[in-house]
Amino acid sequence: MDSLLLYAGLFFYHFTLDTVVGLALVLTLNGYDVKKNWRRLLLVGVILGAANVPIFGLPQALRTVSWMMVTFAGAI
Repeated sequence: MDSLLLYAGLFFYHFTLDTVVGLALVLTLNGYDVKKNWRRLLLVGVILGAANVPIFGLPQALRTVSWMMVTFAGAI
């Protein structure tokens, strides 16, 4: 159980970090002021990271497709 909880925590951290860095890059390139709205950016990253934690137990191919679907749904 400990390894499963650790894996879920690391997956949440990894996805949140990926999302926040990717969003910051894309928004900066589009002229959005990330320094001014960093809390909003972090909040979106945490929400998307939490939404993806339930899919961490899926096989790799399904996990990748689900990850992209949740990210796309969050961007809309």
